[in-house]
Amino acid sequence: MKRLAILFIVVCSSGFSQEGWPPEYKDMRFLENWNTDPEQDSAREARDWSDRIKTLYLSSNKKVRASFGGQLRLRYMGTINEEFKDSNSGLFTMRARLHGEFNFGRHFRVFGEGIYSNTTNDDDVRIGGGSPVDKGALLNLFAEGRFELGANNRLTTWVGRREIQWGHERMLSPGNWLMTRRSWDGGGVSFDLKNYSFDWFLANPVIVVPDGYSTRDSETILWGVRMKTLQTDYSPGAGLGGTSWSRHQKMLIEPYFINAQRRDVVFQQSTDSDHRNTFGLLIAGPIRNTPLDFEFEGIYQTGTHGNSEIRAYSLTAELGITFESLYSRPHLWVAGDYSSGDKDPGDQELGTFDPLYPQVSTWFGEHGLIDRKNLTAFSANLDFEPFPAMMLRLTYWNLNRSEQNDAVYNTSGGILRPASGSSSKDLGDSFQFSTTYEPGYHWQLTFTYNYWNPGSFFAETQDTRALVQHFLMITTQYTF
Repeated sequence: MKRLAILFIVVCSSGFSQEGWPPEYKDMRFLENWNTDPEQDSAREARDWSDRIKTLYLSSNKKVRASFGGQLRLRYMGTINEEFKDSNSGLFTMRARLHGEFNFGRHFRVFGEGIYSNTTNDDDVRIGGGSPVDKGALLNLFAEGRFELGANNRLTTWVGRREIQWGHERMLSPGNWLMTRRSWDGGGVSFDLKNYSFDWFLANPVIVVPDGYSTRDSETILWGVRMKTLQTDYSPGAGLGGTSWSRHQKMLIEPYFINAQRRDVVFQQSTDSDHRNTFGLLIAGPIRNTPLDFEFEGIYQTGTHGNSEIRAYSLTAELGITFESLYSRPHLWVAGDYSSGDKDPGDQELGTFDPLYPQVSTWFGEHGLIDRKNLTAFSANLDFEPFPAMMLRLTYWNLNRSEQNDAVYNTSGGILRPASGSSSKDLGDSFQFSTTYEPGYHWQLTFTYNYWNPGSFFAETQDTRALVQHFLMITTQYTF
């Protein structure tokens, strides 16, 4: 509370550049900017009732303004031969979000958002599948202020509960795939120049429990600093995973540092307190005067896990090409991902990379089964647009363990399969077909099918024959 009080004293807030009205919906709704010139007749420009409730003036001088919105998502997820065994599962999930924002002049605002979710299968322990908030929870509630420091400079601070997203969601993400989403209690400061932003935050993760009560995890502390270009914003869609870089027209550069202090972190070597420093660099965007685009993210981690020294790293490299002159504007790209594992669980050094709080399903399949720990993956991807409102993606993965003495990890912070029982690194091959259809600015419909043929590691670490896993996900989402 003392940290929050100090941060609250320096509240002076946020601003977002207004590029046309109405703006696009964002994954994190507080990034939307519905501010308009008080003389502008926004009601006349509104597309329907939902735009009209985004600019509600509460004072005669139009300096106090309210804005409201929300989202409803319905989803079915079914798995045949779950985790490569003769076990089938299926569940329907529902998630609703509702938010309100109050602006006081140009410099201050308060944003609040609630979340409610439910599922037909409370016994499903998979993260995001079996963790509903069936009595509701507070997702965001923060105060924000802004000081304009000249024509192109701005100081922004926030304090309270807020979602955080850094990088391309490999390290910090709200987790749009989840039923609960992640948020944080703390505060942050940003200093925006003409083309760059410098950011700092200090926060504890929020523990959301099914009965509606939520609290901060006081035993886990994260803080971080970064610099980033201002041009690129992520708005991930369910079913399509990461953003296709052919959709961005400018370069993104983002070096960052994250310090995480956590208890009872699980690895093959041991379960212990973990104090981890993460140094990352993300560079991505189009290659000038060519149809090519690329992405590179390098991450190095140091620190201590119990009595062991942490030495871990992760590398991602992608190269793509867009065929602008062809029908459906296909975008083809290949990628390589390497996250280090632990060579010797018995020594005093831990080599397993930890992605902290990533988007759980973006990178290696919408089933959300495996994490970016001790993992080597090669992929080929194809995006295309058969119709203006439809996007299709085809993806192939070849998956392997990086080190044979380390486990395969799940996305719930645990071990999917321990290392014992097999010296093989082969985790198999996977294929995924995803399509997203947006018949209007409110609606998004997605369909995803994933096929995973298990490798020899899974065959050798279970008593029964390793079966092909089939995963199906159908989602409909309405945003207003």
